[in-house]
Amino acid sequence: GVEMLKELVQQANGRIAIMAGSGVNAGNMEQLQQAGVCQFHSSAMKFVSTEMQYQNPKIKMGKESQQSEFEKPIVDVEKVKAMKKMLIDFHHADMTTS
Repeated sequence: GVEMLKELVQQANGRIAIMAGSGVNAGNMEQLQQAGVCQFHSSAMKFVSTEMQYQNPKIKMGKESQQSEFEKPIVDVEKVKAMKKMLIDFHHADMTTS
């Protein structure tokens, strides 16, 4: 988790960037940033209903791991905006402490 990322950032010592991913959102970016992570990857997705007109509940379409074949993932603009705000806030905080 976060402790491992913190250790990796310290080991990297600026030679390489450590990027956090998988589950990154506006709610945990500050904790990651405090661990020294300054690069983030997020799908920022949400699931919405598909436009399918006919849905046969007896036939499985899509992957087995897919929660619902009648939904599709899309980028959630509000999640992206919230993460962008966090990044801007981080940048402004860095500028005032430098």
